[in-house]
Amino acid sequence: MTAEEHQLRRFAEIIGLEGQLVSSDSPDLLVHREGTTLGVEHTRLLQPQRPGHSLRAFESEMAQAIRQAQLAYDATKPGDLHVWVLPNTRAQIASRDRDSIATDLESVVRMIRPEAETRGHVRAEEWRFRQLELPFPKAVQSVTVAVTPGIKQSVWAPTSSGVVPRLEPTAVAQRVASKNARVPTYREQCDEIWLVIALEGFSASGFWDLEDFPFEHPFETLFDRLFLHDVFSASVYELRKAT
Repeated sequence: MTAEEHQLRRFAEIIGLEGQLVSSDSPDLLVHREGTTLGVEHTRLLQPQRPGHSLRAFESEMAQAIRQAQLAYDATKPGDLHVWVLPNTRAQIASRDRDSIATDLESVVRMIRPEAETRGHVRAEEWRFRQLELPFPKAVQSVTVAVTPGIKQSVWAPTSSGVVPRLEPTAVAQRVASKNARVPTYREQCDEIWLVIALEGFSASGFWDLEDFPFEHPFETLFDRLFLHDVFSASVYELRKAT
């Protein structure tokens, strides 16, 4: 099951959508119920990218480098560590950087790893290592390591920091408008069409702050109903349509 299919089925579960759910391509989900067919189109809302810089690509490359460093470390040391890597998402990396990032990350972890009986964690900052002329992984701001006695499998993961951008109606309206053109085609096989906009929240490119979002704002759309699905918090909000 793809991430899209999982999110759509989770959406259906949250709102109590009943019927026979069938994955499709156009739209993404068909729900057959009492002689009618509901179509549900799924789309993700990601932060806008700077020209020449893809945050999603950056996250993918960094995740692979972290995994590579973990595998190299675990091959020779007990898997009793928690390692948190804070990337510098304003930097640019490519596939050719992966090996060097992994090598430097493993080296830093070995250097700062606390003793097994030590409580708490140890953090290595990029600026300090550069000041001491020690190798530090490219596009990483800090590395935090904690020993977790009794745990047989280590956990290495990227973390995030900084200001989460506020979700504005303009971003939602633009995403809705980009999907409107397909609605007439969807209606050829569906009696009703919904649009679900997913806010994933699992990576920097998918983080949005909903605290002050004006849910009463009306949106121009050809879809019959509009929804925001906050995947991370498992919350669904129905948006208003302009009359």
